[in-house]
Amino acid sequence: MFSVGGRANWMLRNMTSKNFGYIKPASSVEEQREIQNKWEKWNNGEDVAEIQVKPESEEGITEIESMEALEALIQSLKPSDQKDQYIKDCLQNVYGLETLPKEKDSPARLCDPDNYTYGYLTLITGVKDKHEYEWWQEWWSANKDKLQWNSRKERFEVKKK
Repeated sequence: MFSVGGRANWMLRNMTSKNFGYIKPASSVEEQREIQNKWEKWNNGEDVAEIQVKPESEEGITEIESMEALEALIQSLKPSDQKDQYIKDCLQNVYGLETLPKEKDSPARLCDPDNYTYGYLTLITGVKDKHEYEWWQEWWSANKDKLQWNSRKERFEVKKK
């Protein structure tokens, strides 16, 4: 999960209020492993120095206001055998199911981490329709140089020329 858009790192940071670094779309395997090792050391009771970040002036997830976070969310939608196996294991181990239920309100649908991703993408881009990875990749390629954060609306907007 450390290589799937940094989700595990993000979840651990939010659950523990500890911050040992950020995983970005361009983070190398070595950088991911370094952060993962810090979490493992901390979990084993060792003292691990946290990174220093500027204080947040507003409530919310300030990291999500970055272009890197947006790109990471999009990249995390990319289908992979690793993600499929994670979903399958979650469904079997937690719910005793073989496939994701069709009912949108089923708690078992939370085994698919993309559910959260689609919610965040809607929140920070204003794109309401659910689109697959390929669509988001095209959207990113077409708009990444024209995006700017609108702090009043709390989302990215495509700058008009």
